[in-house]
Amino acid sequence: MERKIFVILTLITLVSSDARGHNTSSTSIFVQWRAVLPANPNGVILRYTVTYKMLPDGSPQTKVVMAPTTQVTLTGLNEYTNYSITVFASNVYGNGKSSDPITVITDESRPTAPPSYVQGENTSSTSILVRWGNVPVADQNGVILSYTVTYKELPGGSPQTRVVSAPTTQVTLTGLNEYTNYSVTVFASTIKGHGNVSGSIFVITDEDKPNAPPFNVQGQNTSSNSIFVHWSNVPAADQNGVILNYTVTYKPLPDGSTQTKVVSAPTTHVTLTGLNEYTNYSITVFASTIKGSGNSSLPIFVTTDDDKPNAPPSNVKGHNTSSTSILVQWGNVPTAGQNGVILRYTVTYKALPSGRPQTKVVSAPTTHGTLTGLNAYTNYSITVFASTIKGDGNLSEPIVVITDEDSK
Repeated sequence: MERKIFVILTLITLVSSDARGHNTSSTSIFVQWRAVLPANPNGVILRYTVTYKMLPDGSPQTKVVMAPTTQVTLTGLNEYTNYSITVFASNVYGNGKSSDPITVITDESRPTAPPSYVQGENTSSTSILVRWGNVPVADQNGVILSYTVTYKELPGGSPQTRVVSAPTTQVTLTGLNEYTNYSVTVFASTIKGHGNVSGSIFVITDEDKPNAPPFNVQGQNTSSNSIFVHWSNVPAADQNGVILNYTVTYKPLPDGSTQTKVVSAPTTHVTLTGLNEYTNYSITVFASTIKGSGNSSLPIFVTTDDDKPNAPPSNVKGHNTSSTSILVQWGNVPTAGQNGVILRYTVTYKALPSGRPQTKVVSAPTTHGTLTGLNAYTNYSITVFASTIKGDGNLSEPIVVITDEDSK
C-alpha cells in the first residue's frame, strides 16, 4: 500500500517539458514538446494531452496525442487570437503535471464582417461625408490597415473608390455630380486581404443652381403687342435640383429697357403682352432652383405683328401749282408710330366751306402727290394718313391751301 502511494505521488511530478508552438494559419497552431524521459521508473508514457483556450477567458479544449508522438496541429481556431497552451503526459497510473503555459497567436486573416454603422450626409452639391464604426473586434481577424469606400452615382454610374488609412473612420467624397443619388459601401482590409462589404447606403448630393439653360426656346407673335414664348426643360443632368421657376427676359431692339416675366415650373410657356407694335424683341430664358439662377439661353428674336399706324405722317404742307392743282408733300410717320410696313398714304381734301371730301391714294414710299381738277381760287382743307396691312392710321392736322387765280 505504501508503494502505490509513492508511485502516484511520483507520477504527479512527471512533466512534459519544452512545449513550444507557432501559428501555421489564421485558424491553426503547431505545438510540439520534448518527451518525458523513458528511464523514469513509473511506467511507459501512453499519451500526451494538449489543453488550449482563447485568452482572456475562453473555455478550455483538449487534444489527446498518443505517445511517442510529441507534436500536434490545433485546428478550427479563431483568427488572430491569443491561445494559452499547456501539455501533460499520462501513463497507466494517471496524469502528470501540466507544462508551463505558452501563448501563441493565430495568424491574421481578412475581416469576416464589414465596418459597422456606415452613415453619410451631403456637405455640398458636389461632396458627401461618409462615416463608419470599427469592424467588430471578434471579426477583425488582424490589424485593420485601411478602409475602402466604394461609391457610384445611380442608376448606372461607374464605381469609384477612396482608400482611407486606419484608424481614420471617415472621408469626404468630392467632385461629385450635383443633386445626384449615390450608393456608398465600405469594407476593411488587413494584410491578408479585404473583408466583407457593408450594405449600401444612399445619399443625394445637395441642390445647386442649374448649369445649363432651358433648350429649344421658340417664340412667335400672337398680335401686334404680344409674343408667345415656349421652351423645353433644362437637360436632366444639368438641372442640379428641383426647377422652381423660369425667368423670361425680353427687350425691344436696338436699345430698349429689359423686362422680365417669371413663370412657375413645371409650366414652360408664357405670353408676353403690352409690347410695342411691329418691334423686334430679344428674348432669353433661364431656370432657377432653390440655390439660384442658371445660365440664360441664347437670345431669340421675334417681331410683334403689324398694326395700323398710331401717328399721322409728319410735316404735311402744300402749295398751289395752278388754278386747278395743289402739290401736297409730307414726311414719314415717326418710326415708333408706324407699327408695320407703310403701304400707302391717302390724301383727303375738300373745297371749303362745304365741298364733298375726295381722296388721292399714293403708294409708299412716295411722300407727295398733286391734286388736280380743282376749282380756281378756292380754299381746300387737306389731311394725310398712312396705312399698313392692318389698317389706316391717324389723320394729320388739316392744312388749308388756296388754288391760284384764273385769268377768266
